[in-house]
Amino acid sequence: MISFIIPYYNLESSSEIEQLLLRAISSITMQLSDDQFEILVIDDGSPTPPVTVVEAGNIFLHTIPHGFLGAARNYGIEHAKGDYIAFIDADDYYFPATLAKHVEYVNEHPETDLLMFSFLECYDGKGMVALHQQDPVISGPVVGKDFLLNNHPSGSACQYFIRRKVLINNHIRFAQNTYIEDEDFTARVLYLSRNVCSSKQYVYAYYRRQGSIVRTVSNARNKELNHAALESIKRIQAFAAKFPAEENQSLIKRISTISIDVFRRSLRASNHRELVRNTKAALKEMHIYPIPVVQGMGIRFSVYAIVLRFGVGRWLLRLYELDKQ
Repeated sequence: MISFIIPYYNLESSSEIEQLLLRAISSITMQLSDDQFEILVIDDGSPTPPVTVVEAGNIFLHTIPHGFLGAARNYGIEHAKGDYIAFIDADDYYFPATLAKHVEYVNEHPETDLLMFSFLECYDGKGMVALHQQDPVISGPVVGKDFLLNNHPSGSACQYFIRRKVLINNHIRFAQNTYIEDEDFTARVLYLSRNVCSSKQYVYAYYRRQGSIVRTVSNARNKELNHAALESIKRIQAFAAKFPAEENQSLIKRISTISIDVFRRSLRASNHRELVRNTKAALKEMHIYPIPVVQGMGIRFSVYAIVLRFGVGRWLLRLYELDKQ
């Protein structure tokens, strides 16, 4: 059985947010039989709870004090009963006719610690997009730290089925009261998983809603996200320090790529000079600037790491990042 954990936070008591939550729930119930799943909606202290969500059968509603996504997901982990856990945000959904095959796979291969699938961004519109895709080809298993070293797996926790025992036995939880809580969570899960499988099929629909907090851009918001990302790097560093240097190269690579992404976000901002200056100072303090080129980074990230060492390189990279927007 899969436990689907859906954090919910509706600050402005918006009926749109509640309707999107119902869409997320429907994208599960319309694809799976009742014995294959449970849904835990975790209301993260919304001023108005989701009144249209009724507890029934295998759908459960819990309310907790506001603690951001991390707190809601952690509460879900503690109360989940499934063999596997999946995280889905309240305004996202699963593409039709994609879940059953992946659920069937983990049921038939219970030794799988982690099953990763692909996502696709969807823009505005309240319905569900139906994609015409072939049946998934699932590859693996691969040892998690090797998978992390030789690939660039998503930092989003929403792109995985995670064996609950991996989280419980290793005491893996999300950071609370912060943003970008996924990055160090997925790094730890991947590193400690013995059997990682992956599917290239698009399963998760990441809904880019106009006005959502992840699309809100401001100088203050950029500072907040950079701070959260740097704190995430510190948590990965602390985790990596538990292992011999020859065993944690995949984590060092993850730290490098996250550091590059912090610089890239800084360069796109209107207050880029301040953000770049602060990022350099913070990474130097953590002994990861200049960003090292390490095994598994690939050509693109290796070039980024080298270019970011020079003022003219950062200027050219800023032009490139702005042109991509």
